[in-house]
Amino acid sequence: MESQPQEFTPAPGRPHSEDKSDQSYLHTRWSGAYGTFIVTHDVSAYTSTRVFSEVGKRTRVSVRFGMVGAENDATDTERNMCGFAVTFHSDEGNWEIAGSNLPVFSVNDPQKFSDFVHTPPAHLKSPTMLWDYWSQTPESLHQVMMLMSDRGLPQSYRFMNGYGVHTFSFINANGERFWAKIRVKSAQGIEFFADTEKKAKGIDFAQRDLAEAIDRGEFPRWSLKVQVMPEAEATTYRYDPFDLTNVWPHIDYPLIDVGVVELNEKSGFLPNSFADAAVDTRFSEPAPNPDYPTPVWYERPAGRADDPYSQPGDLFRRVMKADERRRLVANVVASMNSISGPNREIIIDRQLCHWFRCDIALGMAIAQGLGVDMANLRRMMTGQHG
Repeated sequence: MESQPQEFTPAPGRPHSEDKSDQSYLHTRWSGAYGTFIVTHDVSAYTSTRVFSEVGKRTRVSVRFGMVGAENDATDTERNMCGFAVTFHSDEGNWEIAGSNLPVFSVNDPQKFSDFVHTPPAHLKSPTMLWDYWSQTPESLHQVMMLMSDRGLPQSYRFMNGYGVHTFSFINANGERFWAKIRVKSAQGIEFFADTEKKAKGIDFAQRDLAEAIDRGEFPRWSLKVQVMPEAEATTYRYDPFDLTNVWPHIDYPLIDVGVVELNEKSGFLPNSFADAAVDTRFSEPAPNPDYPTPVWYERPAGRADDPYSQPGDLFRRVMKADERRRLVANVVASMNSISGPNREIIIDRQLCHWFRCDIALGMAIAQGLGVDMANLRRMMTGQHG
């Protein structure tokens, strides 16, 4: 790496809990609701989990939504990854699928995450720090592209999907193991704000939208689906199936219907708070049941490193429509134009290298939007930048 910008300084190996003074507290803006999960399809071939055990089975659920990296003055309509967690309150105890509205994460090395969770000076937002970090973390590109696309600004909680980003372990009644990805797809469809619309919606727009929809009897629904991979296929699959920065393409592992989540009751307090535990026993925490699907905490085998550019490149070229691609470029340019300070050029050039490796047309469009010196960029991409 050519030179180390001052805005972000990695500290590999530092425990996340070592220094609280400069860390952001994640998921500080939450809201949610209660509801019901109903099994609609038989998936007993893959899992013996009782929540999924028979068609028609009903289980009480709570769903939590919220801004992941919001600062103190954040609103519900800022471009941000949004938390999406479903808790099943079953006869055996509570089981939770913790995830977000994006199917991938920005890192696959836990040590890098602790470096990311640091606040800028005076807790003010800093695009410079953000892009400095992303530009030094190539595997973040897939999530960054989604965040800067329409998905990064959902119209409300009702109009976004939820994803259990981790790979889960399913075990059926015969003891056979399957790896699984869990997806919660909005029955309301996917709707988003344009950047020009979001400011007029108010600080708690998404929370009010959810509560008012329930008051009207317009109970939001999501279809819970899974992708299932036989255990033996994990070693030969073309992507590392445990890498949080990649997805399993549906052409390889199609979505399988499991059931429907419906939210039909407002919560009197934030569902991730235990402040009212004495009066609301629905949020007691029994010991986890070992038979329930669990996320796989996985260390990448030595020598296996997936390409961080092929999947975001496919997303741009094959999935996004022309108008979606134009909005993506405009959003990236607007955000990267906010990079400031003496290392602005280094950060921009380094991030542009990632965009170009993802897709040449995308890199060119962003570079032109930023007014970049293309000769200097070519030197950067060929390792001649000093």
